[in-house]
Amino acid sequence: MKRILLTISIITFVGLFTQIIAQSVSGYVYNMDNQPIPYANVYIRELGSGTTTDDNGYYFMTLTTGGEFQMTISSLGYQTLNQAIVVKDTDLKKTIFLKTADLQLEEVTVRASKRDPAYAIIQNAIDNKKKYLKAVDSYKTEIYVKATEIIDRKERKKRQKEIDAAKKAEEEVEKEKADNFDVNSEQPNDPFAEQNKANQKLLNTLNMLEMQVTLNYEYPKNYKEQRTAYKTYGDKNGLFVPKFGETDFNFYRNMIRLTGIAENSVISPLSNTSIL
Repeated sequence: MKRILLTISIITFVGLFTQIIAQSVSGYVYNMDNQPIPYANVYIRELGSGTTTDDNGYYFMTLTTGGEFQMTISSLGYQTLNQAIVVKDTDLKKTIFLKTADLQLEEVTVRASKRDPAYAIIQNAIDNKKKYLKAVDSYKTEIYVKATEIIDRKERKKRQKEIDAAKKAEEEVEKEKADNFDVNSEQPNDPFAEQNKANQKLLNTLNMLEMQVTLNYEYPKNYKEQRTAYKTYGDKNGLFVPKFGETDFNFYRNMIRLTGIAENSVISPLSNTSIL
């Protein structure tokens, strides 16, 4: 009796085990030219599950049960295909071919209803140039000017050698002072000495100019500059230092003078003829 019950249990277990063995559905999705369709959607309606094809158009799905199913295959630009499949105890391999969708777009006509609004904006600015020029009779302002020059590698190496030589001479002088130093006259160490030396070393590799200017203006073209601070590093030759009385970057004038930059004046974008 025990043997009969054991045999029945084994048969029942084997039957249940057979039912939960997963079947698979796999294959490729191609177009009508036998080209793989990547990222196509493959969906089983009854099971509510699906997958997408890889770069080679290959798909693979595992099913927990067999039976008859409706498989839907879709991809952008192709007609959606509903394919009936029967999944039994063995794995199913199915190759799918999708037809190109005939998409017709509605005709769209683009017309310019009027002229580019930028012309009207510029023309309005030109028409009001005199008003804008006279909007301020006079003013006074503070200006900071900084002009620098990029030094090429060869020149930088040359200057670095000069700096190293000067530093070595400075170290020798400092050493000599230390040898003759009077302990009784010792002064507190400057905590910023090393940083100041590093900053000075950097500045010695630059051609740079800095200045602070108080600029006074009176309509129409009267300028007065007062330089309240001025400092140079390296060689200032070749650096552009504006003189506001000579260089008038005012676009409301027909011609703009670029003294120090260009020999001839340039036409302002707001000149009377710029709209042409």
